This record gives sequence, structure tokens and C-alpha cells, in this order.
Amino acid sequence: MNIKAKLTGVITALICATNVVAVMPLNVGAQTDTYGILTYEAADADGNGVNDHIVITDCDESATKADIPKEIDGLPVTVIGEKAFSFCEELEEVTIPYGIKTIGYAAFCYCTSVKELIIPDSVTTIESQAFSCCQLVTDIVIPDSVTSFGTHIFFQCFALERVTLPESFTEIGTALFFNCWRLKSYDISPNITKIGNIAFASCINLESIVIPKNVTYIGDGAFYDCPNLQSVTVYNPACEIFDGESALSETAVIYGYENSTAQAYAEKYGYNFIALDENIVISKGDVNRNGTINLYDVIEVAKYILNMTSFDSEQLSLGDMNSDGVVNLYDAIEIAEI
Repeated sequence: MNIKAKLTGVITALICATNVVAVMPLNVGAQTDTYGILTYEAADADGNGVNDHIVITDCDESATKADIPKEIDGLPVTVIGEKAFSFCEELEEVTIPYGIKTIGYAAFCYCTSVKELIIPDSVTTIESQAFSCCQLVTDIVIPDSVTSFGTHIFFQCFALERVTLPESFTEIGTALFFNCWRLKSYDISPNITKIGNIAFASCINLESIVIPKNVTYIGDGAFYDCPNLQSVTVYNPACEIFDGESALSETAVIYGYENSTAQAYAEKYGYNFIALDENIVISKGDVNRNGTINLYDVIEVAKYILNMTSFDSEQLSLGDMNSDGVVNLYDAIEIAEI
């Protein structure tokens, strides 16, 4: 099956999943009640016959603001249930309190007016499609407490520009950033070992990506339909690249080591390939990573300041001479003085 067929299958499955009533409800036979605009039910986590926590199951779709309480009827609210806020398209603000442990499947799917989602560090589980189609959210931080993370989490979050994942994560899951149109670059943690199928597919403004040496697997269509992706650097010469089709920029450059899988990929699909020199020592100020600090590095920083080019995470670190967290004119001056 080619990648286009796979993409069509994923989208079809998503549409069906978000519109079909779940076959197995979270708490069969449980009695529901309301708390303001919220619907909830008491649940028995340990099966001893005594309800011990609250699950938020629904919200009034006309609501513009939702403050999820820490407790209801003396029981802690610990779960935002499956599709609890899905299609609440008028919802602009939502407060998720400390104490929530699980954000369920498609919990905030199609909350198209929400601009900010702050996840407390009590959350341990975020299920698939939890924030899909939250089209105005620009920045989101997943706390280190999260140990279970589903797929398609940020699917079609068109405005998403910055995402922070826990350092403990070892995988960028299937379709995690699929259709995140405003994502221009992404800092892949050195702890990541796998990039899942269509992980960055249709990130149409993605310009550069650096794949650390610990990544051993890049799934089918991971960067499919990324027409502005100009630079892909692969530091693991043996990284398995399962990309049956590709749609990077026609002028894209693949950086990798000679006789690597990255070189084979570039040659197969007709992309420019530039070999990395294993003996090059890259130091602060060497933003073009050629082992030499000179005027060309200053020019690259100037272009970055003027928004004429973008830097990946490594270049940002190399260009930030005074370690103040930004790359600006002061850094260019320091590089020019070397």
C-alpha cells in the first residue's frame, strides 16, 4: 500500500472515530449527573464497590469557558473522559486542575476556539487524539509526569508552533504532528530513538530538521508532503528509513555520512546529498557546521535575524554565543570577532 493510501486511511479512520459513539463506554451503567456545564459520573477504580473518583464525561457545547473542579461530591476529579469536550467549538478557555491523571481519547478534539491548554504535572496518561483539531493552540508543554502517550495527539493543530515533550520520551509517535501547518522546526531530543509513520506529514512550513544519532528508525511518510523542508540532517549512518514516497522541497539537501542510509535515500529520490565529515569539530559560532568559523557564519546569523532563513535546534545553540536563549545581533558581533 502506498503512502497516499495510508494517509487516506488514517484520515478516514480519524473522522469515523470522532463521530461514532464508542462501543465500550468508560463506565457501563454508571449514573451521570451535572456540575454546572459539565456532566460527570462517579467511578470505582479498584473495583471494591465503592466509588472513589470522578470522571468528566461531557460538556455543554455552547459553553465558552470551563473550569474543571478538583473534586465533586467529596470525590477527586481524576479523569477527563473520552470525547468529554469534543466539538465544543465555542469553548475559548479551559482550566485543567492539578489532580487530573488521565486525559482520555479525543477529549478536546475539535475545540477549535481554545487558544491555550496547560497540562498539570499530575497527568500521567494522554490518550490518542486528545488535542486533535485544536486549531488555535500555538504552544503546549507536556509535563514530565506523562508516561503514556497516544497517537495523533496534535493532528490538525494548524497554529501549533512549539511543543515540549518529556525528556523521558523515546518515540515521536504515529502522526503526532500531522497537519501542523505552522511548525517550522522541531527540536528532536537526543533521547528519541524512533520517529513514527507520518509523524510530521503535511507540516507544510517545516523548513529544517536534525535527526539525532540515537534515532534508529524513521517510519513511512514521516516527512511526507513537507514542500518547504530544505534541510534534513541524519546523524545515525545506519538509521532505517522506511519512506516509500517523499515530497520534500525540490531543492532539499540531505546531510549524512558517506555510504549511509541517508545517502542512499537522497540518491533514490534525487535529492542533493552533502556528506558530513566525521573528523570535523563543530564549536560555538560555527552555525553552518563546516568546522570553520568565518564571515559565512556571520552572514547566516544575519539572515536568521532578518527572518530570511530558519535555524534548527543545533544551529540555535551554536549561534547563541552569550547563552541568553536567543540568537541576535550581539551573537553575530561575537562570531565576527573570533
